[in-house]
Amino acid sequence: LKSQRGVRVPCTSCAWDPDGDLIAGGAEDGSVQLWKPGRSGNGRPDFVLRHEKGGHAGGSAVTSVAFAPSGRLVASRADDDCVCVWDLRKASQGPVHKFGNLESLFATSNVCWSPDGNFLCAGTSVRKGDKGQAGRLKFFSAQAGGEAVLSLQVASEGASLVQCAWHRELKQVLCGTSTGELRLLYDPLISKHGALLSAGRVPRKAKPSDECANVDTSSAYAGIIINPHALPMFQDERYRKKRRDEDDRRPGELRRPDKPSNGPAAQDTAVPAARAYFTEHFLSGRIKGSNLRDQDSRDELLKYADKAKQGGPGYTGVAYAAKEIGGQQQLASKTLEQEKEEAEQEDRRMRLMGMH
Repeated sequence: LKSQRGVRVPCTSCAWDPDGDLIAGGAEDGSVQLWKPGRSGNGRPDFVLRHEKGGHAGGSAVTSVAFAPSGRLVASRADDDCVCVWDLRKASQGPVHKFGNLESLFATSNVCWSPDGNFLCAGTSVRKGDKGQAGRLKFFSAQAGGEAVLSLQVASEGASLVQCAWHRELKQVLCGTSTGELRLLYDPLISKHGALLSAGRVPRKAKPSDECANVDTSSAYAGIIINPHALPMFQDERYRKKRRDEDDRRPGELRRPDKPSNGPAAQDTAVPAARAYFTEHFLSGRIKGSNLRDQDSRDELLKYADKAKQGGPGYTGVAYAAKEIGGQQQLASKTLEQEKEEAEQEDRRMRLMGMH
């Protein structure tokens, strides 16, 4: 929403008309702006109801906007302690009715229409320290205007009426007070299955499970579950550092999703069992000896033993040439462990000779 000078202002209330063809928004500057959905493509409102036309005082936030059941009248309430009724057919002429003396101290103070659209009702607030005062519900005639036709004390002494609602089907008025109470106004002659039916019920007995719902949330530890392993003092820093290093070495693997186990994409990695068995059986009869699992390493080495004795090409590297005597490879006669053991025995024997 924008003010008359083009400055953005917060929207403090809004409402749809009964047919859903018009939406009204109350602004913080005291104006009521209306749009027709689908027609205002540039965001500008189709109607603007401002204080220059006799509406709410400038700078007073509109706390409630309500359409009449007919959709031709719209009522607005602001914190200037007034309720204005506008006729959309002649909105440029200002409000048709303006009701005052409705002190409003809450941002939820509203105005509501009767189901037939002939009356309006609004609640009043009480300032702190006003002794003997109480929130009242006032009814006004939408046709005649003027003073309130009925005023009822709904809230207790010192309490304010913060919001009200007039039900269209039940013909009952619900009032919420600043003390957290809910007052219901009804006609005892016609309300036989509404308020009287629920008021005559016996209160439900308390269950043990209700104690869990009535937890004192004022305590700092109410509703908190402490897991020891989640606290920093119980976490192993070495494990976290190791896991962090492993993640840095393989960043691509962490973001790579698992390949599907079936479908066209699985043919790159997975081979059906029947196809694998047929391929193995087909190649085993045509390519013999190509698989290392079918070879004996001892037999393969003995193939070259006769060639080596006959003086064939050497199959040893240059590093072993110094140990060849007469064309034969001289292997070590003792293992490394045996040589170490003999060296230790010789060292021990020399120490004993030195002691004597």
